[in-house]
Amino acid sequence: MGSLARKHSAKIAESGGDDDLSPFQKVQHWFDAISSSDYDGHDAILGRILKLESVTFAPTSSNPHNSRNVISFTVPRQLCNSTGMLHGGAVALIFDITTSMAITPCMRDGFWDSGHVSRTRYGDSARRLET
Repeated sequence: MGSLARKHSAKIAESGGDDDLSPFQKVQHWFDAISSSDYDGHDAILGRILKLESVTFAPTSSNPHNSRNVISFTVPRQLCNSTGMLHGGAVALIFDITTSMAITPCMRDGFWDSGHVSRTRYGDSARRLET
C-alpha cells in the first residue's frame, strides 16, 4: 500500500472506521489526503482543482454498489496542451481518479479499504467541433 493509501486508511481509522463515516466523508477523506502539502505525486493537482459537490450511495439488492459522485472543476492551464485544450493524458488521469472515487462510498473492511490499482480503462476521444 502506498503512502497516500496509508494516509487515507489512517484518516478513516481515526474517524472510527468505515461504518461511522457518511459516503460524503469517505470521499472527502481522499481529497484531504491528496491535498496535503507533503504529497507531490502526478495526481496531486487534482486535490486542488476538483470540488466534491455531492455523494450518493443507494445500494439495492440488484445493484449493491450503486454510488454516484458529483465533482466539478475548472481546467487549469497546467493540464492543457500547446493548443490550449485539455490534454488527453490529463483526461485519462481525471477519468481514472474520479471513477475510482465513485466506488469509495462502498468501502468497508475487506472491500476497497485501502485503494487499488486500475486494471482496465477504456475511453474514446473525439476532436472538438469547429463552430
